[in-house]
Amino acid sequence: MQAQDVFPTSDAIWVIHMYEAFKGGQQFVYGLSGDTIMNELTYQKLYLLNDTTLNIDRGDVFVAGIRQVDKKVLVQPADKKDGSKFEEFLMYDFSKNVGDTIYFDNRPYMGYGNFCSTFECVDKNDIRGMVGILMSIFENVYDIAPWTGSGDLWMPMIGSIRGGLFFSYRGFFSGPGGSEGCELICMKEKNNVKYMKEGCTSCFETPTASIENNNIENQLKVAYKQKDKIIKIIFSEFVPGLDFVLFTANGEVVNTFALADSLTNINVHSLSAGLYLYKIAGKNRYQSGKLIID
Repeated sequence: MQAQDVFPTSDAIWVIHMYEAFKGGQQFVYGLSGDTIMNELTYQKLYLLNDTTLNIDRGDVFVAGIRQVDKKVLVQPADKKDGSKFEEFLMYDFSKNVGDTIYFDNRPYMGYGNFCSTFECVDKNDIRGMVGILMSIFENVYDIAPWTGSGDLWMPMIGSIRGGLFFSYRGFFSGPGGSEGCELICMKEKNNVKYMKEGCTSCFETPTASIENNNIENQLKVAYKQKDKIIKIIFSEFVPGLDFVLFTANGEVVNTFALADSLTNINVHSLSAGLYLYKIAGKNRYQSGKLIID
């Protein structure tokens, strides 16, 4: 790592907890892996991941390119499916001194009323030229206030603690169900855990999950059967007390199903085609992943 680096250049994973008022919470996992050329510039590739590993497969979604220039961290969102494009925007500026103003021009707004796991669901017109002031630096933590109506805390080589990467701060601080916004709960780089929220003990315990091979201890498989328009959940050894929760790509709950047998078929004829997230949880077990419904 070069001395001037203020952000990971590869092999990093962030787990973000999203709070939406009166709707509970949802986790998003992002990973930085590999590089690409966008607009003739080199960027590191940021993905929305199936799990907390960097085994990139077709179920992981390319979100944006990230690059660093003179202690500034810049983001180029991926093009949207309809062909529209976002401009590159400033995510962090670690070059400032206490009292300096930071200008976040052309930043797509994500969070606090506009929760999206990727830029795909952000309206191109929802661009905000936000302003922040570097209030203080304490124990390598940068206190930025005010921006988006409140403050944020940054840590070099980690990112935002209150917002989690490019999300807004948490709007309220009363806990799940009453707060709205996002926060970083853990982050690791090259298997080195660099940040973990107090009380968090399971951020990086999720086993590898992919569309091709979803399993918990070789006991569980999740597959989408396009011909029949069903999701099949198959246990090799049934584990009672688990729930299957299906989400849209924006984190909205579609439905929750109690798994009561070694084979469960979930009819998805009524769902629109697209990317969906799921989790299976209970009995100290957890699995998450993505399914492409078409």
